[in-house]
Amino acid sequence: MLLLYQIINLLFIAFFVLRLKFEIFRGFLYIKIMSDQIVSENRNTGVAEGFEFEEPPECRVVIYNDDFTEKGFVVEILMQVFHKSEPDAVFIMESIHNSGRETVGIYTYDIAVTRASMATARAKKRGFPLRIEVERT
Repeated sequence: MLLLYQIINLLFIAFFVLRLKFEIFRGFLYIKIMSDQIVSENRNTGVAEGFEFEEPPECRVVIYNDDFTEKGFVVEILMQVFHKSEPDAVFIMESIHNSGRETVGIYTYDIAVTRASMATARAKKRGFPLRIEVERT
C-alpha cells in the first residue's frame, strides 16, 4: 500500500509540479514539458491544439544470404509477408543471392519488427536458417 501511495505521489509531482505530459504514440512513450504558451484548448471542440508529435523512427529490414534457404521460399516470404509483387520479389531474391544481403523495405519500427518476426517464424517452421535483421536508418 505504501508503494502505491509513493507512485501516486510521483505522478502528482510529474503532472502538476513539473508539468510533464506523458504520451504514447505508436508504441513509444514520450515525455513532454507542457507550456502555457504552446497549449491552447479549443473550447468548442475540447481538442488541445499546438502539440507536435515526433514521427516514429524508421527502420530497414535486411535479409541475408545463406547456403540452405531455398530461393523459392525467399520469394514466397517476400510476396506474402512483405507484400512485394512477384517480379520485385524475384529481383530482391537474386540481389540477396548475389550480394549477400539486401534491404527488403523501410518501415516504422513496429511494422519492421513484426514483419521480420513473421518471416523468421515461417523460416524456422520450415527448417530454414534465414537471417533477417531490423536496422535503424
